[in-house]
Amino acid sequence: MTHTQGVVAKVEWVPYANDLGYTGFYETGHDHVIMRLSETAMLTSESTGLHPAVAVKFLRDGIYAENILATPNLTGSNSWNFFSEPMKTRVQPFDESTHPIEV
Repeated sequence: MTHTQGVVAKVEWVPYANDLGYTGFYETGHDHVIMRLSETAMLTSESTGLHPAVAVKFLRDGIYAENILATPNLTGSNSWNFFSEPMKTRVQPFDESTHPIEV
């Protein structure tokens, strides 16, 4: 039900610095990577902005893929610019008092 609209591409992971303390392909790079840019909510004529998400999947032989998932927040935005807010792997918890869940 989520992430039903988006694009997928084969990309290459190229580290921008080697002194960040990362190891493995995070340090050296990786050329078998799938990236998805997607809209978390279903867009309709009533939508007021995007709720973007990014997923990066590192394909590896003989072992499970490594994944990185990111989104700006859990509530979406009032912007149609996919990159209007920084993507984060850790976001603030969902506050039901300001965004009630409809059942």
